[in-house]
Amino acid sequence: MGEFVGIDPRGAHEVIRRMEAGKEALDRLRPLLDAAIAEAGKDWAGDPGSAALHRARAFLDASGQELRWRIDTLERLVPVRERGMLSGTFPFPSEREAVETAEQDARAILHALTDHDRHPSTAARHSLESAVAALTPGDPAYASALLTTLGPTTLIRLLGADARSDREIFPVPTDLDSTDTTAPADPRPPGLGNTGTDGPGGRLAALFADAERTGRLGQEWDGLVGGAPVSVPAALVTLGRPSSLFLNRVAVALLDREPPDPRPLVLAYGAFPEAFQQLLAEHPRETDLLLAAAGDDEALATALHGALRPYAGADGLRERAWLNVVRAVGAHDDAPGAAVRLVLAEDVTPYLGRLAQARDGAQPAPPWDRLDAETAARFLGALRLRSH
Repeated sequence: MGEFVGIDPRGAHEVIRRMEAGKEALDRLRPLLDAAIAEAGKDWAGDPGSAALHRARAFLDASGQELRWRIDTLERLVPVRERGMLSGTFPFPSEREAVETAEQDARAILHALTDHDRHPSTAARHSLESAVAALTPGDPAYASALLTTLGPTTLIRLLGADARSDREIFPVPTDLDSTDTTAPADPRPPGLGNTGTDGPGGRLAALFADAERTGRLGQEWDGLVGGAPVSVPAALVTLGRPSSLFLNRVAVALLDREPPDPRPLVLAYGAFPEAFQQLLAEHPRETDLLLAAAGDDEALATALHGALRPYAGADGLRERAWLNVVRAVGAHDDAPGAAVRLVLAEDVTPYLGRLAQARDGAQPAPPWDRLDAETAARFLGALRLRSH
């Protein structure tokens, strides 16, 4: 176990900024000093060359990298983002030790996977599960080194998807703790992802989030959404806590299927209201598909409340999200389920005046001026609301 650390991320980022400015100043000074030393020749009284500047720059570079690692790790360890001082106990005493341990752990997984391929058995599976269970989430440098060594293809196999087809061996369960008994037998290792957030699949998803949220994944991972079977990104967003950008990319991919697969998104967005608000605001087509496919899901009501309740997120983004939700509800004859209607009816209160203006043909303030009268009336009717 590493040391107990306390950091004010805002202040630490300012220190890093000053370190970068110091490196730039040294870079500007070094050629001038080299030229002055060359011009002085034998009359130069100091050490030959600009070795001291090289050492100073290397110190600033290494110190900045170490501080970034500490910030990234601490922000992953503290689940609630707060202002001011954050504190926690690091899994590893240094970034170097985290990387070395991750590479060793990855090799152990690859070795267990090879053994399973050569001699499939219950013992070989247990060995593989044990290797994954020994992993240490919480350190972005560890997660990045581990995933880099494993590679995307191995992660896909460990999460239980058959890379040869789009057949889902790991269906994301509604209770996150069930197994698929309907999928046909597969000669590859059984998926590890169907054991819930505390199981091997959940551990892998947490490690992916550690690396992905801090921007430490290489380009080879860019094709995971769209290139891997949809069960893989579904598992990553349901069992882990990736970035809003990754979650919304997965949402677009899942909702683009026929029929759409909303359940993993509903579960994930309940824990990510800021990501859901962004999706609702920036993706009107996906908003419509999600509400149409999951309108009867009580979990969707919870997610919508987190994203649309008064004062949630940025005012402008929240209003644009509401506009797309109003359009989606007003575009369909069938009203959402009771739980969704109740949440929308309660949370839309601050915008009832704008909706009434649009319904009555007036000119409400942006962005509500893009809402037509019929859609506004249909939305109010679907929620059984009266506005004056």
